[in-house]
Amino acid sequence: FANIHSSSGGVLQFPSLSNDKYNFIQSGESAAGMSLPGIRGGDSTRILDLANYKVEVSDADTITVKRGGIRGGLQSFFGFNRGYEFRLGGIDAPETFHGELGMKSAQPHADDATLALKAMIGESGSLQLVFDPENITYGRMVGAVIADGRNVNFDLVKRGQVAALPFYKAGTKPIVDLTGIERLEEFSRQ
Repeated sequence: FANIHSSSGGVLQFPSLSNDKYNFIQSGESAAGMSLPGIRGGDSTRILDLANYKVEVSDADTITVKRGGIRGGLQSFFGFNRGYEFRLGGIDAPETFHGELGMKSAQPHADDATLALKAMIGESGSLQLVFDPENITYGRMVGAVIADGRNVNFDLVKRGQVAALPFYKAGTKPIVDLTGIERLEEFSRQ
């Protein structure tokens, strides 16, 4: 089982891929063999169409996904109001203000980077999340956002809003092409 922290403070458990029951991510189809911009995931990589999900941006490298469409008591009863956090792979964003338990104040350019990600997501016609449910860091699955066929992780680096972060969990494959994202960072500095 993989532990994922929900935005409500609880810890959710997702069965391993062999069980193929992801709780709220049941619609995630295999991304293995698909050609997606800048994505290098392995056999366990999934892709989720976010058309029926609400996407919240915590900062420029963390999003929370909630199932949409059901409101009120039924939403709570079936657990559809839970938020699932995803760490955007291959990038590192300046931290935003996180209240008393986290950052006491936002780091320089954190708000600009967060607004850039919110705009990219909000202005997209088609939005997908590519993730590996077995690749978890700091309680969040690692993923990449694809908006209108473009890799948002890469676009944030290209714009200079975030830094490339050539890090991935030992024993897993990086979700994004780390060499490509580092080249984009070099290019953005010129």
